[in-house]
Amino acid sequence: MPEVPLPVVGDTWTGQRAKITEVKEIQPVSGTVYGSAPILYVVMLLGVWALLEIMGLWNVGAAIGTAIAMIAIVWTIRRQATVAVSDTGVRLGMTSPLLPGFDKSTEIPWDNILGIKSGWLSGSVAFKHPQKLTRRTRMSMTISFLDPKWKSRPTTTAIVARLESPLG
Repeated sequence: MPEVPLPVVGDTWTGQRAKITEVKEIQPVSGTVYGSAPILYVVMLLGVWALLEIMGLWNVGAAIGTAIAMIAIVWTIRRQATVAVSDTGVRLGMTSPLLPGFDKSTEIPWDNILGIKSGWLSGSVAFKHPQKLTRRTRMSMTISFLDPKWKSRPTTTAIVARLESPLG
């Protein structure tokens, strides 16, 4: 599949998908924020190993134990951080396996979405107006992190399709 450029903040970008003339409704799509489990695993494992080395706790047993434990941690993190795209907007959801019922979700309505900010291993939705996320007011929200193929993910392509052809 040829790579289609994304609407990026600051660009004057017009859609290249001539077949999409009007979107009547968006099929809800959801996925994880952390798209690549192997990359997330390696980054987290190297970080933990570096901390063990700094604290003087590095040994073969600790290395093996953290490598095994990190598999479960990565699986849990990927399941708990989600992005959903629907008719109303883009929702970032965070849940916690340790706190039953904890659901910190933030939905950004379509009328506040300016475009997508592109990065090498990540993508963010840029806002027209500041949006309160967690404790801070921000101008963008990460929709994909540590994923080299984030541009072809279903959540990203759904956002691009909606930005190309607003519901009318």
